[in-house]
Amino acid sequence: MKKIYLLSVILCITSCSSYFSRSFTEGNVYNYKTKRAIENAIVFVKSNNEYIEETKTSSNGGFSFEAKKHFKIGYDSRDLSTKFFIKKGNLISDTLSSYGGNDITKYDSIFLKPINK
Repeated sequence: MKKIYLLSVILCITSCSSYFSRSFTEGNVYNYKTKRAIENAIVFVKSNNEYIEETKTSSNGGFSFEAKKHFKIGYDSRDLSTKFFIKKGNLISDTLSSYGGNDITKYDSIFLKPINK
């Protein structure tokens, strides 16, 4: 009986383990109409169900950030993707995703379009 109880406790603890996954994301941002690089566009990254300012684009439109994603194994699994979008003035990108697992996600060209009003 003690073995079954001990095995149940070990199973419960291991099924609720939590881990961290890192993802490195980089890319280049351009104006959709002019095809020119956009400097100082703000990259917003989703953290705890809200978007926070992570970084800004450089003079050539480049950006990079590292996201550390916490997730649990078992009944309370979480999405391993890191969602983000880029905005400058009235220009905005779609919501994009990069994935964990210590991988590098590269976006060659992200085009910002005017916000539809």
